[in-house]
Amino acid sequence: MITTDASLRSLARAAIPSIAVVAAAAMGALMARQSLAVLSILFVAAVASLYIWRPLPFLMAVLAARPVLDVADNVGTQIPGFSRLLNLNAALSLVIIGGSFAYALVRVRTLRLDATAGWFGVFAGLAALSLLPSIDRSATMVDVLKLLSYGCVYVVLVNELNTARDGYLIVGSVFAATIIPVAASLYQAINRLGVTAPEFSFFEYTRTNGTFVEPVSEAIFLLIPLTLAICLCLAKELRQAERVLYLGFICLCLPPFYLTLARGPWIGFIVGLFVIGLVRKPWLAIGLPVLLALVLIAVPDVLARFSTISTDAADASVSSVANRLVIWRASISLFLRSPIWGSGFGAANLEAGRLAFGYGIQTHNDYLRLLADVGVVGFVTNLLLMGAVLARSWRSLLSTCDVRLQHICLGFVGVWVALMVIRISDNTLTNSISQFTFWGLAGVVAACPRWQTRMAPRRG
Repeated sequence: MITTDASLRSLARAAIPSIAVVAAAAMGALMARQSLAVLSILFVAAVASLYIWRPLPFLMAVLAARPVLDVADNVGTQIPGFSRLLNLNAALSLVIIGGSFAYALVRVRTLRLDATAGWFGVFAGLAALSLLPSIDRSATMVDVLKLLSYGCVYVVLVNELNTARDGYLIVGSVFAATIIPVAASLYQAINRLGVTAPEFSFFEYTRTNGTFVEPVSEAIFLLIPLTLAICLCLAKELRQAERVLYLGFICLCLPPFYLTLARGPWIGFIVGLFVIGLVRKPWLAIGLPVLLALVLIAVPDVLARFSTISTDAADASVSSVANRLVIWRASISLFLRSPIWGSGFGAANLEAGRLAFGYGIQTHNDYLRLLADVGVVGFVTNLLLMGAVLARSWRSLLSTCDVRLQHICLGFVGVWVALMVIRISDNTLTNSISQFTFWGLAGVVAACPRWQTRMAPRRG
């Protein structure tokens, strides 16, 4: 195991200079060719800030401001020759990648790279290589850029988070990011401005989407801080004021989370809490089924949401489940065309929708998407990457004695489980809404043992 970790770290460290040169040249050529002045200024400013100052405040701002960027998917800059928009999310990815590579080059001798970073590099490399056989190279390029930015966030935070205080600042940014979308959702619910759902009675317009394009996006986004807050609230050693603060946060976020009526995130959230209960809080695992039964009895709309499920292909226009099944069949046929290497990262994801309905629509199943996008090789690599994240989180949980850090690690394990469940029916792989937050928290959890070593002498 030590040899494998060491070799992966060496591979990642050796790849940094060459990747930096290629990425910088490609981004420079793209911006020069298209004369994207604003993007160029942002890119240079980010590189300068990450090179001269610490990147922690910059990444905190990215995590806190992330909810307001989802609207950017509808207002982008169309690049000639590309079939997709270079929206603010993709532009932000360029900024983070450029700044992070400059950061890595300056600190190449002291850069910390673990097995997670190594597996991320392998998967990102396979995704980039899929550009060659890709059936939609513009889609592949945009998704590869997003993927690289998530890895950059993880690596930079693992290296920059030197104290527990720094980690709490990142977690605080994740909590702060919920303020605007929660307020927007409550405003939509009170004023009945949400997405119309006539089959439900509660609030008449029950599906709120906050600052996001779709209700499910808001649900996935809220799931992460909700899980963390519940886990932190369970810590016995917390001061009463802190517990009340977390309880207030949970009470504010649960109504918007419910009003999204997003079945996949609901199920993922429950499974994540169940796993947390199995690990540390048995009463939670036992009480969840009872609580679910009470919710189904008290809130009929929850049961109604699941009663509308149809698997008949003829209902694809009115049933999201039937719609997904049609797309999944198309994804499987794409996978069978190129089972080893796939049809291009992000390309098959949209092509499946074109085959099924005549227009590009995402697969709504990250596992099938991976098989169609990057084949069996990429699929297995991604599972190994996610396994490395879980293993690192588990080691941090076992090696950390600080109560708050323990529950942050445990909460992240619950988030990991929830997102792996959500992957079955939704799109999270290159969804910046959840991935920036997920990989930011992964960096916090990975850095926890280092803080514990520094804290130990003071505690003794």
